[in-house]
Amino acid sequence: MSEAKHTILVICPTRHDKSELAFAHIVGNYKIIFQEYDETAFERILASGSIGNFEKKCPHHIINQLLNVCEAENITAVFSTDDYPGSIYAAIIASFKGLPGPAPAVVLGCQHKWYARRNQSRLVPRATPGYFLINPEMSNQHIQTFPVFVKPVKSYFSFLAGKVANAEQLQELITNKKMPDEFLYQFNWFLQQYGFEPRSSDFLAETILHGYQVTVEGYVYNGECHILGVIDSIMYPGTISFARFEYPSSLSEDVQNRMGAIAQQIMRGINFNNSFFNIEMMYNPESDEIYIIEVNPRMAAQFADLYEKVDGLNSFIAALDIAVGKRPNIKIKQGPFNVAASCIMRIFENKRVLKIPTAADIAKIKDLFPESRVFICINEGQLLSDQLQDGNSYLYCLLHLGARDRQELLEKFEYAKKLLPFIFSDV
Repeated sequence: MSEAKHTILVICPTRHDKSELAFAHIVGNYKIIFQEYDETAFERILASGSIGNFEKKCPHHIINQLLNVCEAENITAVFSTDDYPGSIYAAIIASFKGLPGPAPAVVLGCQHKWYARRNQSRLVPRATPGYFLINPEMSNQHIQTFPVFVKPVKSYFSFLAGKVANAEQLQELITNKKMPDEFLYQFNWFLQQYGFEPRSSDFLAETILHGYQVTVEGYVYNGECHILGVIDSIMYPGTISFARFEYPSSLSEDVQNRMGAIAQQIMRGINFNNSFFNIEMMYNPESDEIYIIEVNPRMAAQFADLYEKVDGLNSFIAALDIAVGKRPNIKIKQGPFNVAASCIMRIFENKRVLKIPTAADIAKIKDLFPESRVFICINEGQLLSDQLQDGNSYLYCLLHLGARDRQELLEKFEYAKKLLPFIFSDV
């Protein structure tokens, strides 16, 4: 007798979801239903402060709509790689329907950076940097040592996050900058519903970390916590803007194992279950210390095909298996390449987009490098600043490649860039 076919609701699908779930070998015996969400709404809110016609829909109504979809489509699993609000909605729907997934309060405890730091300092104190909660309504913040890294307790990408050199800069930031109310509305509702104090306009000041940044990705299945891989985060020189993500990590096996142990301790300690997670960490080779940057209660969809290139298993397959209550069959070093990367094309001044590559241009890349993925993140005619960026640069394309080694990888990337005819003009 054949196994019953699961119908999976993908909430707030991203470009990576739609790209990877288009491959038949990933979907397999699963039927996928995308529950669309205006994925540019938050970007437009943060870029302009407001979008005017943004409707403050109560999450209660959205939850009911999602539950109605579950009934109408006979949904047997829910899934989201979207940081916010997709991952919290997926957890809530899974809870209502008795489906596999993390508890909503656990997801919120990761997404609110202050509550997350409190859990980390309790469970893995040696891996938790110094931190201080800042209330914008209080004038005296009592921070003694500068510089610090300041970020909202709830943000999107790296909006309003960065180094602060002194008390005057800090006061300027917290007095004149805030996350827009339209963005925080839903988050405060979630916090209230699940037992948290609904203060999401605060900031967190943290010790500045130095060293090698990585992402440790793993999953929990029925209480068993496993590490999938460690991915290096490589920056453009002299910046905090990502240049590429490389897998596998170049860090020593010992350091990676220690990172994995920290990740397992924190995820077990917060009772995270039946889902993927990824944790950004920093390793300082001078002090041999490892610190957590942040915990994300979702899979890192951008890395899915990197595992496939190196290990022979796209992480979407494992994530969907967990969503339906099935133990994933993990592979290691069974892929066709020794190294893979998500290479990020960006520039450091605002430009107008005159031309982007055509489908024929992308096809040339695919002919030369069949394993490649090309994600164009801009449209002709727009300013690069029209979409949310990291505050320091302007991302316009992602190019995923595999190679024998890192030298070949960089050579392939440089060659492929020449075949992608982007044209910009000064603003």
